[in-house]
Amino acid sequence: IKLHPESKDEKRGGCYEDAVHSGAIED
Repeated sequence: IKLHPESKDEKRGGCYEDAVHSGAIED
């Protein structure tokens, strides 16, 4: 699963969690 290039850094923010709650990430 690929997100924005900065997704790895945003994991420590809220973007990653938002994606998870949205069901966009199933990793």
